[in-house]
Amino acid sequence: MAVDFFLDPFRLWRLLYLFMKSLEKDLKTITAWKEEKPSPAKPGKK
Repeated sequence: MAVDFFLDPFRLWRLLYLFMKSLEKDLKTITAWKEEKPSPAKPGKK
């Protein structure tokens, strides 16, 4: 059907867009976690 032909690419792009968005969010969370994570070697602690 012609309708399916027009709808499928949009569905594909939407999935790709959502995937990239979640990936970007994950990357931001990981970088933020790395930045605010305290260093394991604390001075004066053995």
